[in-house]
Amino acid sequence: MIYRILNQVSNDFFDYIPGAVGQELNVIRSKEFNQPQFAPHHDVVSVIDFAGIVTGFVAITMSQETLDALVQPLFPGNSEEENNLKGEFLKEMTNGITGTTVEILRESHPLVTGLKPKLMKGFLSYPKVPCFSKMVETNIGEIGFSIAVDYMAMDINHFADRIKEVEKQLRESISQLEYRRDESEAHFRSKKEYLENHSRELGMPMGNLEG
Repeated sequence: MIYRILNQVSNDFFDYIPGAVGQELNVIRSKEFNQPQFAPHHDVVSVIDFAGIVTGFVAITMSQETLDALVQPLFPGNSEEENNLKGEFLKEMTNGITGTTVEILRESHPLVTGLKPKLMKGFLSYPKVPCFSKMVETNIGEIGFSIAVDYMAMDINHFADRIKEVEKQLRESISQLEYRRDESEAHFRSKKEYLENHSRELGMPMGNLEG
């Protein structure tokens, strides 16, 4: 499932680019690999977190130079305003092409939703969650695609569900014990009333009948 998502995101990215920026990217080579935690090779990272029964994120990464070359037909300058627009464009592009990720995750984990995209710059530290990545070398530079899925939330939810199940079983057991107690007490009262009535009819002490 993980590599299916990676390939879907990368394919959607390269399908999206010609119509969005007016240029085609040539793929030279690509490679897939695992990491013990997300450690991007580039200083521009566009991320969408997803949350629910499982948590994690999908990220698209590239250098600032690659981003400049990618959106050059739209934003040819390097003013602060244009640089901000480049970041917003990458965020919106990430948001658009990672919708499939949530759809694939929902096939096995229905309660998953995607959050708003974030843009981060610089080499930051990320949580220690196993990460699966695909690096694609193109004619304008290297572009990375990564996904990390944390199943801890699912384990916690499973544990919580198990606790609820045990609590339900305990409540049912207590209810059964209370029912048997009430039934036993009712039987004892009925027997006692019968003996008391029978004792009065025979004119005999209660103790003689009980004995």
